[in-house]
Amino acid sequence: MQSKLFKGSLEASEKEKDLKEKIKKAGVSPLLHSILVGSDPSSRLYLSLKKKAARKVGAKLEIVRFPLTAKVNKIKDFIKKSNRDKKVSGIMIQLPLPGALAKKEGEIINLIEKTKDVDGMRKQSLFTPPVVKAVEHALKKGLKVSGGLEGKKKEMVVVGATGFVGGMIAWYFEKQGYKVTKASSLTRNLKGLVGKYDIVVSATGKAGLIKKDMVKRGALVIDVGSPKGDVKVDGGFLSRVSFVSAVPGGVGPLTIYYLMENLCLSGILGGLQRG
Repeated sequence: MQSKLFKGSLEASEKEKDLKEKIKKAGVSPLLHSILVGSDPSSRLYLSLKKKAARKVGAKLEIVRFPLTAKVNKIKDFIKKSNRDKKVSGIMIQLPLPGALAKKEGEIINLIEKTKDVDGMRKQSLFTPPVVKAVEHALKKGLKVSGGLEGKKKEMVVVGATGFVGGMIAWYFEKQGYKVTKASSLTRNLKGLVGKYDIVVSATGKAGLIKKDMVKRGALVIDVGSPKGDVKVDGGFLSRVSFVSAVPGGVGPLTIYYLMENLCLSGILGGLQRG
């Protein structure tokens, strides 16, 4: 019997081996510039994990640090320079940006050349956001494990759909033919709403928001909450659901893997263009 608890870290490790071989065969060494403003501990942790993943597959991640006092034009100038640099395969911003820069997030992200936006954040990016790919991966696995959900109507609720990440997830699955109900942590009678759906995705960042008494028996639940997870997983929760991707070890490691996959694809395409 397959486990109800999704092991994204194991699946990411397996996929990294194949990606490393592809990069080796292509003869490229993709470089990612990751912009970090300030020194938020969670951001530093995520970047260290991304740097480690890059080394595993034969790519390189350079952290470009800016102080909290950095002016928006300084960051923009750096992005423009990286856009022109043929050695750079990808550029990303570690979000959220602090302070007043948060209001300029969209403006800054949309400066990244669409062929280098490996995080899939800007309009008309060539790449699907890694977190969306990771959720889709977990959903496909969950549908196989739960069995009975595969033939059902394609419906889901995305809690946190008013946020950046949740909004991207909702938009993507609507494009895939799902009927998506959008909610937030402030939605009235959230418990009653969540309990109606067989598929629940939560991306609010509110630790422990989704509890066992909120979800439908046999539901498929995917936690995208950061940094501690939206879903309170315990023995009672596991006995109630058919499948859960929890934090940590669920979609997080796969999100990093798919970032590397996008980076490597950009590096291979760039190498072909230069060749």
